[in-house]
Amino acid sequence: MRFPKINVRIQILILGVFFVAIFYFLKVENTTQLIVFASTIFLTGVPHGALDLYLDREQQSKIGRKFSNKIFFVKYILNMLLYGLLWCFFPLLALFVFILISAKHFGEIDCAFMSKIQTRFSFLYGLFIISFIITAHTVQTSEIIGYLIPDFLSAFPLITIGNQIFKVLYIISITVFISLFVYLFKNNFKNKNLLFFFIQTFILLSIIYFLPFYLSFAFYFGLWHSILSFEVILQKLQIEKSWIGWKKLIIKALPFSLMAWFGLILVMIWGSKNFGVPALISMLFVGIAILTLPHLQIFSKAIK
Repeated sequence: MRFPKINVRIQILILGVFFVAIFYFLKVENTTQLIVFASTIFLTGVPHGALDLYLDREQQSKIGRKFSNKIFFVKYILNMLLYGLLWCFFPLLALFVFILISAKHFGEIDCAFMSKIQTRFSFLYGLFIISFIITAHTVQTSEIIGYLIPDFLSAFPLITIGNQIFKVLYIISITVFISLFVYLFKNNFKNKNLLFFFIQTFILLSIIYFLPFYLSFAFYFGLWHSILSFEVILQKLQIEKSWIGWKKLIIKALPFSLMAWFGLILVMIWGSKNFGVPALISMLFVGIAILTLPHLQIFSKAIK
């Protein structure tokens, strides 16, 4: 099964380009950026992970295993608690784990329509994307990391290091783009999936670079990744792709979304030393990370 379809990706990319145009022509204020960021995280980012119960139930049914709601919730909550403790006592290690699991998760979705040979590189692609997001906006990301790991910030000049890493990523991306273009040109652009992947990546990186950090993350995670994930979930749960189908999906996701929203708010309040923007956003990322670990375990099995 191939998913999500390319036309969905085109629509989201066009929307991203539209966002870039709005930002540059209207000069969107920081407060508006934060509202858009929080809205996409809570309205699309969180709900796409709120359907893990149904995905796991469907997956277990396919392989002929008995499914237990109780066992599912025990495993799911235990994973979150253990990872939450890791954030409390070993935040640097927890951050490293978050980057790795995000790379795997992002890569799986971004490369989902490619051939099996090409999807073997999905983790490296996802790692490249998340590294690009972090290093393209080093001022904002260093504030978040500095809040979560103050000792690390004092030991390493994150902005300088981030800028150097970004230069390396920039050179790598240019090299890969040229190599892909030469390959496609020599083969008369016959591999349509690879050609689209080339265009998709170029536009994605451009949107991430030209949008400020909060809007770029809102676009990539809240719109691009989440909507494509919803497309996968629709197919895996065999729900028709229509307004009725989307309504069913939203109803299924709502109870668990409410619990996740409540949990995120608790993490933000409990973990913040103050109620400034960097503190609250930093703890929001911790909350997202805690939710991502068990979600990845379910989602990766479901899309294989």
